[in-house]
Amino acid sequence: MAHFTYGPTTKLLFDHTPQLIATGCQSDASRLSGLLDWVASDWKDKNRKPRFTGLCYEATTSRQSEDPYVFKYGEDKGIELVPWTYYSFSATDYMTELKKIIEENKVDYVWLRGGAGQVAAIMKDVVRLGYKDKAKWIVTYFSLDPVVVKIAGIDVMEGVYGLNSDAGMPTDAGWGVDLAKKIFTKYRPKGEFSQLYMTGIHVAMIAHESVRRALEKVGEPNKLTGKEIIDQYYTIKDFDLGGIAPKATINYPNPAMMGQIRIVQWQKDGSIIPISDWIDGPWIFGNPASKE
Repeated sequence: MAHFTYGPTTKLLFDHTPQLIATGCQSDASRLSGLLDWVASDWKDKNRKPRFTGLCYEATTSRQSEDPYVFKYGEDKGIELVPWTYYSFSATDYMTELKKIIEENKVDYVWLRGGAGQVAAIMKDVVRLGYKDKAKWIVTYFSLDPVVVKIAGIDVMEGVYGLNSDAGMPTDAGWGVDLAKKIFTKYRPKGEFSQLYMTGIHVAMIAHESVRRALEKVGEPNKLTGKEIIDQYYTIKDFDLGGIAPKATINYPNPAMMGQIRIVQWQKDGSIIPISDWIDGPWIFGNPASKE
């Protein structure tokens, strides 16, 4: 069986043997490398290095993001990385952690790894403490959702940045985005169309293409195996996803469908729009060429 999945990809997943797993995205370490590229280009003060850190909920996936590769990558880019600060998954008050990050560590860029409710609560505390203009706050990819504004308020979220990966945004254009909106309207009459809904659709599109190619090769459904599907998965090059994500090129043995990130920003009307081009991220976990 071939497993097509969306979600944060972990070291365990990348190291799985035999490799019959196709993933929607690369690891947080890869994403953060792309984010650090943007930080390096965004920082204008030539008199000192920018300081970057993460404020994350306590979880294995959060810990994996604090990879030595990320710190070395930041150093090579002229960025000073401060060790991540962690909070309990059930936390409701973040003032102690925020005071440490801003008052003690004097950080310029803060990556917020948490769910929609958590990052909304964090940003409310950021504003309550008067810290919003003390750093650039960057919400993680799985919290780029309209519900964040409903919880925190647009006055809190306007101008806040986001790390966009795994798929594009509802403000993007293309036949794939139109298809995603049509599917959402049909099957999800309640709620708002968001980036999170789009992410699974391109995974399904690539999975479908992989199965189609495999069937074409073996000729009969009863001859179809997971290995055949994955073998064909790796033949996908420059595959058009209609704007849901950049064109897909799968390079063996990296199982990720997408290795780019983009920086987005909340607007006054609540929309989240891109402010950077797609930035390539390196393949770290599972890469035989990487020293972990």
